[in-house]
Amino acid sequence: EIVTRSAIEQCLWSDQPAPGPRSVDAVVYRLRGHCRGLGLTVITVRGEGFMFEQRLVTEVISIASDAAR
Repeated sequence: EIVTRSAIEQCLWSDQPAPGPRSVDAVVYRLRGHCRGLGLTVITVRGEGFMFEQRLVTEVISIASDAAR
């Protein structure tokens, strides 16, 4: 399911405008960092929004072991 930028803004700043034009980008950047170890990836769907992609556990273990080397 694709989540639009405006939906993210509405959830985070429903009672006021977003703090700046790149506010959603900053939130998504931090979210990507938090999701990295959980096997989730936040994918940008250009012109539409963002969506989550779940990796297989074996793929995550492989990436983690490669990073540790």
